[in-house]
Amino acid sequence: MIGGSSMRHKKILLTSLVLFLMILPTFGQSTMETPVAEATEVVAAIEVERGVIEVESAFIRVLPDRQSEAVASVFERDILEIIGRNLDGLWFEVRRPNRLFRLGWISAKLIDIDFPPETLPMTDFTTGLVGTTPIPEDHLAIYLTAEANLRVEPLLSADIVAVVALGAILPAIGRDATGGWLYVNYRGTEGWLNSTVFRRLANILDLPDLTFVEENVAQLDAFIIPPDIQLGQLQAFRNFVAASKSVAASPVPLWENVLLGEVMPCEPPDFVQEYLITAADVQQLPELNRYAPRYNQGVILLNEAINPLYECGVLQNEVVLEARNDAINANIIMGAALGQLDFLENLIRDTNNLDPLTTATESP
Repeated sequence: MIGGSSMRHKKILLTSLVLFLMILPTFGQSTMETPVAEATEVVAAIEVERGVIEVESAFIRVLPDRQSEAVASVFERDILEIIGRNLDGLWFEVRRPNRLFRLGWISAKLIDIDFPPETLPMTDFTTGLVGTTPIPEDHLAIYLTAEANLRVEPLLSADIVAVVALGAILPAIGRDATGGWLYVNYRGTEGWLNSTVFRRLANILDLPDLTFVEENVAQLDAFIIPPDIQLGQLQAFRNFVAASKSVAASPVPLWENVLLGEVMPCEPPDFVQEYLITAADVQQLPELNRYAPRYNQGVILLNEAINPLYECGVLQNEVVLEARNDAINANIIMGAALGQLDFLENLIRDTNNLDPLTTATESP
């Protein structure tokens, strides 16, 4: 009997221990749920932009400088997280996906992105600074859609102090009265950029007007330009742009076919000419002062897209890709110019009580 009683006690103790072990994970799980959920929410809330390497291979460097030490290599189709830009926006600071430490810097032209790069924070304010004026932390970032001349005054006739590359991102610290010119800092040198060369933002007018001087405000006599003269200038420019856009339509599919491996004939069109304007033209249609320089940037890109056709033969993939991109950008610029001219004509007609433009310009 003693032996049997002892056995029953052992069974009871064993059963109790098993039940306790089954219950224990439940308590442990309930106490761990909240921290795990919180950690998941924190990670999900952090959004990091990404880009894809579009060249065969490239170096990641310690600083945003081509002479800086290489610290890593990346290869075509590698994905990187982009966490910052340098002082002119031509270099991106990157890291590997889902890593906390920063890998280094890569040239912006080597990585394909699908977001506006001017939204990135500036994370290097000093490398490449050649002027005497420090980069201000509080600024509005603007993206250049074309190569641009930095001028000492907000005038197309003003002296040029620097030439800024296409794709640069510069800190804007002021504007003129209309926002048609922005005062920017380019690698430590300050100057003015015309609005035809940068991506216009809705909050540009939030910048301070650096040209307004109250004591110099005077009443000016108005000069009325007859609408037929305005429309004549407008139509002449429109015809010129439309003809150029018809030329710009052909290089895009040609270069895309070459990228796909097809052999295409070398039949280059003639180079397109820039639209030259005089002071008298601008007096008759002041908007030419803004539209013509922007169109001429499109001409430069189009001619760059045509140029490799004159070389013919076997072309490097990078040359073909750049020509294709130049052709696409030229089409965009010229299409935008035609749209602006349609809008301007309707404005002139409405202001002068003329019949509206019945048919918008069709892109060739």
